[in-house]
Amino acid sequence: KRTTQPNRRLRRTHPEKSLTKTNVDAGGAHWAIQLASIRNPSEVKAEWRRLHLKFKNILSGKKLSVVRVHLGARGIFFRLRIGGFQNKSSAATTCASIKSAGGECLVVFIPQ
Repeated sequence: KRTTQPNRRLRRTHPEKSLTKTNVDAGGAHWAIQLASIRNPSEVKAEWRRLHLKFKNILSGKKLSVVRVHLGARGIFFRLRIGGFQNKSSAATTCASIKSAGGECLVVFIPQ
């Protein structure tokens, strides 16, 4: 089951530092945009392709980051993100563009 709208309550109760991170660029703390949260890891590539095609002009040149998170009884989810934003404002601007084009997203801080 795919959840396209991030759950803010879960984000607050499960801090980023407790997550297992994969494919995240090194280089210290930065801002990212969460695009989706998916239960099935085999659907990650297909969902990224779908989002990349739908928001081609916005996501062009962006690199996908996948974060695996275990939410206890709810199970394991794979969060699709684009990262590397140096400040919240630039991430928020990109997220606003995605939302105005009909998408869902959430700006998140990645402490490293």
